[in-house]
Amino acid sequence: MKILILSQREMWTMEMLEAIAEAKNEIKDDPVESITIRPHPTPDLENVRKYREFLKKRGIKHCIDEKTPLYDQILAHDLIFSVSSTTVIETLLLRKPLVLYSRHRQLDNLFDCEEAPYPIARSKEDVKKILKDPLAAYLKGLIKKKKKHDTIYSIFLQCL
Repeated sequence: MKILILSQREMWTMEMLEAIAEAKNEIKDDPVESITIRPHPTPDLENVRKYREFLKKRGIKHCIDEKTPLYDQILAHDLIFSVSSTTVIETLLLRKPLVLYSRHRQLDNLFDCEEAPYPIARSKEDVKKILKDPLAAYLKGLIKKKKKHDTIYSIFLQCL
């Protein structure tokens, strides 16, 4: 499985990387073939260096790619991780499996995360469960009972 991380703030990106790396170590048949990080359009080069160093140190095949067009990247990967961004909406429109990493509950003020039509990872354990069986996690999100939500974002999700 090829993973794409749509990078936001350094803290959240590092947390996602740590969770994925820990999960890779604990899963018997490691499903992760490679990780690509798409830095935020205004990346901090020091953070990009940290990501590269972290992955290299753990022997994880990786790429940091800000040049390939976003839609090409999304379509070329099997599972997309993000925190919050307009790229989440684009990922949903392209109908690619998405995992929101929301350990700090920063998305809870936007919509009812428990009703989101995709998996939300709030811990390293959640990431491990999703990596073990991403299709089951994604399908579970798609069949969640839909409720009426108050925000524009959630109305958009209901239109998909």
